[in-house]
Amino acid sequence: MDFTSAVAVVAYAGQQPTSGYWIEFLNPVAQGDDLVVTWQVLAPPSGFTQLQVLTTPWQVQAFPRPTGDVIATQLMIN
Repeated sequence: MDFTSAVAVVAYAGQQPTSGYWIEFLNPVAQGDDLVVTWQVLAPPSGFTQLQVLTTPWQVQAFPRPTGDVIATQLMIN
C-alpha cells in the first residue's frame, strides 16, 4: 500500500459474546478537504448458527488519501 496516496482505517468491534459479528464500512463521504469514514458492527442474523465463543471482529480498508483529515466514526444502531 502506498501511504502517500492512500490511508488505512482499522475498525474494531470490541469483544462480542458469539461468532457471526462482522464490520461493514459504509461509503466514505468527502466534507471539504476531509474524508469521513463510517462503519457499523452487524450482529449475526436471526436463525444463524452461532458458536458460543468470545470474538473480537476487526476490519481494515484502504481509502484515497484526502488533503485534509480522515474522520473515522462508528454508526451506532439501536
